Amino acid sequence: MQQPFIFISRHRVQRGTLEQLEQAATTFATFVATQEPWTIGFHLALSADGAELTHVQVQPDAQRMDQHMELAREHIGAALQLAPTTSIEVFGEPGPVLGQVLRMNEDAGVPVTIHRQQLTEPIGADAG
Repeated sequence: MQQPFIFISRHRVQRGTLEQLEQAATTFATFVATQEPWTIGFHLALSADGAELTHVQVQPDAQRMDQHMELAREHIGAALQLAPTTSIEVFGEPGPVLGQVLRMNEDAGVPVTIHRQQLTEPIGADAG
């Protein structure tokens, strides 16, 4: 069974941008829901103090994650202006598009962790 591709990023919310970020998050989530029906999970959450945004995304595979990166490029760019990336973690072997993005982030000093080998099969209602 193929494992889903999981992407987690954390972002520092710029001062004075929280309201704008909340609007951008709603627009971004609506875009994903309407344009990427294959997406398994898409979550944006703020820390209790509103200083950190965590983005968790689950795609069926790395190819769909690459497709998301290409389709949502403008939304991603707009969000990064409001909340720059502080770390990225992925579970699965990145495709070429995300691989390039990860290298660019590493070159900019953002910690990137890639978990290439999963030790267990997925567990859950939608796992099989």
